[in-house]
Amino acid sequence: MREIRNNNFIRHKTDVENEPRKKYILAFEGEKTEEKYFTELLNNRRNLGINSLIDFVILERDICEKGVSNPKHLTNLLLNKMKEYNEKKISDISLINRIVNIVERNNIPKEKFNRLCKLYRDIMKSNNFNMFNTDSEIKKYLYDILNNDEELKKIIDDYIAELLLFNDINYDLELDKICLIVDRDYESFSEEQFDYVKNTCKDNKITLCISNPFFEFWLLLHTENVLSYDKNNLKDKTFITDKLKEILGKYSKSNFNAESLIENIHTAIENEKEFCENIECLKNEIGSNVGILINDW
Repeated sequence: MREIRNNNFIRHKTDVENEPRKKYILAFEGEKTEEKYFTELLNNRRNLGINSLIDFVILERDICEKGVSNPKHLTNLLLNKMKEYNEKKISDISLINRIVNIVERNNIPKEKFNRLCKLYRDIMKSNNFNMFNTDSEIKKYLYDILNNDEELKKIIDDYIAELLLFNDINYDLELDKICLIVDRDYESFSEEQFDYVKNTCKDNKITLCISNPFFEFWLLLHTENVLSYDKNNLKDKTFITDKLKEILGKYSKSNFNAESLIENIHTAIENEKEFCENIECLKNEIGSNVGILINDW
């Protein structure tokens, strides 16, 4: 995972307030819908009255992570990212991700690209992210795990400075919040995984936001008629997306009018209160607590 927004990672004082800025670091299960919605939300922060003392960072998944959306997996990625922030060091999982990004730019044969992706997944499954202190240790480690492949060794040598670059966002555990925003998708998110994610987030002070059954339910809350729908229909993603198409004129994960939705953000926050907002109960009940997060801004 890497930061794509905000580009100013240095905490600073404001001109009118002698207070440090609070930072929200946002990580999404979905790769398109949530990012599009929150980007539009933050682009209109002034009109929406979002506190000017808040900075935001949106985390984007790296190439190896594309298509992997299980919340348990994402929780482990966040824990690794927090460790990197706190220790100011690069983990092996981040190193592999960066090598893959560089390899893709250099048009390396696909079999080598696939081998790197497999290596990433093997490291991720092990939940054993090591930290390194010197360039020589890192290079030796990378040479070894890449079987001393001469082509890949040259890439490591040529791009070692980029591989070791650490984007310090100055994360303050006491002040800032890391937020994980996921769906309660019954088909891909088991009860055991739900409990793991909920408890792990609580133990590590990660704010967990869940929409049951899908993030599209949160989007539908921006509309006036949502309270008149049968709750059984609101469990059906097809029903929800069809309603969004009716209201917005068109809807797909990456193509919808997010601006018209956020104009009704206060409607969504109020409508959410008519459904479940409790993180414990969202395991089995229709609802969301995304509105609670946004209302905190």
